[in-house]
Parts: sequence; structure tokens; C-alpha cells
Amino acid sequence: MIKVFTLNKNGKIELTKEELEQLLNESYWEGFNRKNSWTYTSPTISPFEYGKITVSTTNDTKTLLGE
Repeated sequence: MIKVFTLNKNGKIELTKEELEQLLNESYWEGFNRKNSWTYTSPTISPFEYGKITVSTTNDTKTLLGE
């Protein structure tokens, strides 16, 4: 879904409560009705290794403790 908004004379995009609600509902239902699927993988925490905790997700690895 692509929506085009124009700025008002104050350089802002303004919507009424009803317009915002309609926009949010349209966006929600468009995403809900897509037939695409997604996979969620929860983070894993590796055991202590010389005082170090590493948390890994699919895209990132962070060291919480240690060097």
C-alpha cells in the first residue's frame, strides 16, 4: 500500500482521528491478509565461557559480560 500525503500551510501532515483510524485499519488488514509467512527465532544464550555471556540472534551477537 502506498499513500501520498501533502503538507499543509504549516509544513505538517495533519489527519483527523477518523482518517488516522482508517489509515491504521487499512494498513493492518493489508498486512494481515497477505499470504506471506515469516519465521521468528528466539535469541539463544551461550553458557559462561571465562566469565563471558554472549547473546545471539539471527542478525546480531552481543557480549553482555566479560571481554
